[in-house]
Amino acid sequence: GETLKRINRFLDVMHPYKPVKLAAFDIGSGATKLDVALVDQSATPWKIVGDLLYSEQVEVLLAHDLKASEDNTLSVRIMDESVRELARMKQIAETLGVEGMLAIGTAVFRLADNGMQLVHRIRSELGLKMHVISQDEEGRLGYLTAATAAGASGSHLVAWDSGGASFQMSMCGKCGISVYEGPLGTSLVTAMLVEEVQQKRFSECQSPNPVTLPQVHDLVAKASAALPEAPFWLTGMLDTLHDHTVIGIGGATCIFLIASMVTGTDEFTPEEVFAGMERLVGSTDEQLSVYPQPDMVIPKLALMYTVMKHVGARKVKYLPANGSCRGVLTTAWLWDEAEIDGMVDAHMGKR
Repeated sequence: GETLKRINRFLDVMHPYKPVKLAAFDIGSGATKLDVALVDQSATPWKIVGDLLYSEQVEVLLAHDLKASEDNTLSVRIMDESVRELARMKQIAETLGVEGMLAIGTAVFRLADNGMQLVHRIRSELGLKMHVISQDEEGRLGYLTAATAAGASGSHLVAWDSGGASFQMSMCGKCGISVYEGPLGTSLVTAMLVEEVQQKRFSECQSPNPVTLPQVHDLVAKASAALPEAPFWLTGMLDTLHDHTVIGIGGATCIFLIASMVTGTDEFTPEEVFAGMERLVGSTDEQLSVYPQPDMVIPKLALMYTVMKHVGARKVKYLPANGSCRGVLTTAWLWDEAEIDGMVDAHMGKR
């Protein structure tokens, strides 16, 4: 009784900052992710304590829906699906007794003409704090997530985060984290293959399979032409350092997992990725059903190969991560931004 109280008071004095249970949602262009963890907010940056308490990813193809639209808007159907899945996941987080929740929105919210409509629905209908991040911020969170997953950081680590509508490669140097912003993601490359290479309407045909080898070459050429020039801080480092590490992060449907499954290893070269893609050309959706999202297997491998050749990455190592949730959990300013966004929403609602 009394002795235990004295011990607890002593521990409170010695360790005044107790970990806080937080939930982070990453609402990506192809999937919605949730991580729940204990977070030490006294550390700089914030630090996850122990293992994750809960982690989940569910497919919600926002970018696919956007590319299939005629007016660059998200459909009511996909917005309803997004809100419904978030409501379910939010209930799980509440059951776990979290003390704070935060959601981030990525590329599809920036691209869709009605992206903010979905943001407002999430905030108003679910009471969930949400912040739409820039692509630069997305890259920074990807770096923090990769560094956490790799158990290391520093100038030899390059993080690669690739989603449904964009990708980011980032590294940390003397001036902080630098980000190379790529305008292509798996949904966009899939639509490129269907529309620009196969000359079909993506709204009517969303699977390109079976894909021929000449179509693969055409897709790689078109994707490469769509990429901005890679910055010297990235290409120079990849060219001169032999001990660099390119860490590809992602979950159950990411391009890095597909490349790992096709090559049979978690570290792969661009040549190995292309050889794996060559083995799969001519396959139907049914024949590719051993892979997640069989309709996007070839586009994912094509995007992987194209970007690796474009920036000069000799090898990529895949490390599983649930989107950028770990980065969200450990980035204090994001939680402050969400508070401001919430106050602006409340003010606008009163007008």
